[in-house]
Amino acid sequence: MSDDEATRRFYADTSRAAAYAERAMGADVASLRQRLLDALPVAPARARILDLGCGPGRDAAAFSQAGAEVIALDASPAMIALTRQAAPQALAVCADLLTWTAPAPLHGVWACASLLHVAPDALPDALARIAGWLHPGGVLYASFQRGDGARRAADGRRFTDASPEALLALLHTRTTLQRIALWETPDALGRPHVPSWVNLLARRPKG
Repeated sequence: MSDDEATRRFYADTSRAAAYAERAMGADVASLRQRLLDALPVAPARARILDLGCGPGRDAAAFSQAGAEVIALDASPAMIALTRQAAPQALAVCADLLTWTAPAPLHGVWACASLLHVAPDALPDALARIAGWLHPGGVLYASFQRGDGARRAADGRRFTDASPEALLALLHTRTTLQRIALWETPDALGRPHVPSWVNLLARRPKG
């Protein structure tokens, strides 16, 4: 989910993808997934959910098990290959957020630690695209590491960190999405260099 070449190379490398997958699959985000499921405008068994930046398919598999029709989107072929193993029921698509178009309206978009790889100046357009894909009443979940703007990690990946205030301002830039909830949680992997995550749940109005 990034136009940054160093970030793309990181996730495209099969050995790095496998190591990342091993870590990611161990993160317990079940309570966060449930927040999205509870906010859907339809029952999970009738829902169409996009796992945006699906990584190794951890959440695509969980949403499929809940009965949803799942589209798993990632720009990394290595991650898509892992998703097809972990979540064979999902439709796994290798494409970029800023060029892909949803084939039908979505009831939910799950963007767990994925939009944080989008450059700050591209985030308003990314959110506007997501809002346009949602069915009226549809819900977006997104999470960012708490911080202030763009940074480069030691492994070369680009991150866009955000504060709660920055996410609220972003939400009202070029979108009609309305906040449902905004809250912070500790890092699911207990990493000391990640102080907390900012979580956003927002809805496309029905009217």
